[in-house]
Amino acid sequence: MTGTGTNGMMDAALAYAQNGRKVFPLHSVNGSGECSCGGEGCENAGKHPRTAHGFKDATADLDQIKRWWEQWPDANIGTPTGEGLVVLDVDPRNAGMESISQLQKEQGALPGTRQQATGGGGVHFFFKTDQALGSRTGIRPGIDLKAEGGYVVLPPSLHASGKRYRWLKQSKAAPMPAWLVELQGSRNGDVAARAGKDTPKTISQGVRNQTLMSLAGSMRRRGMSSDEIYNAIQGVNTHRCKPPLQDSEVQSIVTSAARYQPFDFIFIHTKPAEREAWLDRQKLPALTHSVPTLPQDLLPGTLKPWLVDTSDRLQVPLELVAAPAIVALAAVVGRQVGICPKKYDDWCVLPNLWGGVVARPGMLKTASIQEALGPLGQLVALSRERYRQETEEVQPKLETHNALIKAVQDRMKATAKKKLVKLEGWAENREELERLEKELRELEANTKAFEVKEQRYKTNDPTSEKLAVLLAENPRGLLLCRDELSGWLRSLERSGREGDREFFLESWNGTGSYTVDRIGRGTLHVDALCLSIFGGIQPGKLARYVREALEGGFADDGLLQRFQILVYPRTPVSGSSLIEGQTKRQGNGRTGSMPG
Repeated sequence: MTGTGTNGMMDAALAYAQNGRKVFPLHSVNGSGECSCGGEGCENAGKHPRTAHGFKDATADLDQIKRWWEQWPDANIGTPTGEGLVVLDVDPRNAGMESISQLQKEQGALPGTRQQATGGGGVHFFFKTDQALGSRTGIRPGIDLKAEGGYVVLPPSLHASGKRYRWLKQSKAAPMPAWLVELQGSRNGDVAARAGKDTPKTISQGVRNQTLMSLAGSMRRRGMSSDEIYNAIQGVNTHRCKPPLQDSEVQSIVTSAARYQPFDFIFIHTKPAEREAWLDRQKLPALTHSVPTLPQDLLPGTLKPWLVDTSDRLQVPLELVAAPAIVALAAVVGRQVGICPKKYDDWCVLPNLWGGVVARPGMLKTASIQEALGPLGQLVALSRERYRQETEEVQPKLETHNALIKAVQDRMKATAKKKLVKLEGWAENREELERLEKELRELEANTKAFEVKEQRYKTNDPTSEKLAVLLAENPRGLLLCRDELSGWLRSLERSGREGDREFFLESWNGTGSYTVDRIGRGTLHVDALCLSIFGGIQPGKLARYVREALEGGFADDGLLQRFQILVYPRTPVSGSSLIEGQTKRQGNGRTGSMPG
């Protein structure tokens, strides 16, 4: 089982089958590490199945194995896990070696068992068990367990790194240690299980692709590799989808999910000694009948001088400019930063916020919001100008490119007509058509290079369908800004827009994926809905929505509660009583009384 040529791969596959191990062919990699599937930038090179049903096609039938490897002589070799076989997968690229070392210190050394080295520098430990166990990913950093619904690559398969899988120890698989069984069933790190906890036990034919795509996107955001996602998704497909999707469709879903960047968040890890100690708990101030003002010290240090100066110049309460500024800042940051409150949990909180100012007419709500959103407006203007310049630059090139495509299409039509008129020249025409088809495919594949997309920061009055498109093109997130929130709230009640409310509810946490399927418009995948909202509203108009939310009616769905920064400042009598202790401007600044 040491051959590495084309006959060697078949001999190895046959040897496994003769020893009772079912195998199936996987795609192979060339000398440059590219996958034989032909997919550009394949994230699972040399590891995903060639057959229609993947590991479900695995067999020990020698004739079938010969036919496979005669068709694909360089195919890598896969074998399904489960049915008594469990493989402990240690990946050093994700701190797997440190994790397995720590585990053995805690639980004792792993028993001597069958082991192989992966082409990527990892190690597979083979165990046998009489328990029905499912595959689990991330039981510790860099450690996965592959059981029911999974598979592994066997030696002497070629890895994308150029190295081959090889046996380190070919002894029999040892019984799986009890502590490993317990760890495999534990909750910590069970990313795939948590990602699919809300998935129905039976996935009907009409929603298979959508459900599996949602699961795959969720796993990718949590940092799982294509191989890990494929194993988990294929397990769900096998046991829950009725009927299961073909492996090619599952692989297409995994490939689509792999295009997204894991997490899309920035995590800052510090050593325990470097972390600041938690402050002692402070008692909340006693409730009073007066409405408290916003203390300047609660403002972020970098924003404080600007916001205090702005509120003083406008002669408005500090809250009216601070609230929109904080929400705008959160919208710009969007999904670039996340906070994980729990050490052993993948729950992540994003800084996108919903907010608003509540004030009577004449309180300068609009002026305050516009002033606070001024820096955001500058970003919008810069992005719009950049988009205009890039469009002007690329437009002539795009027209030339489209002309080349049309010219090739015209030549194809002319060549095809020759076949109808002159049959004896068809062989030559066919070669010409094949050459033109290849040229057309290359031209169409390069069309995306001419696409110019404007980076968006905010929008004012979109439909939910258009907003989904904008969020797909701007995965960091957007700000929906409405001068009058009451108008936006009323739009959610219009006939024909009944689903908009649920769309906005889902967009609040910023981490949930979203897929839109429409006849005529096709399918749109949004990696994550991340939307910030801000606007102004009068107290009387808001009162109605508060009552409906408290009375348990249709509005009691948490929409209003999602406005974390909703301020209703006290109406000041004069500029001198705006904010206690506020520093007055020096020089020739104006003073005056607040209207209303």
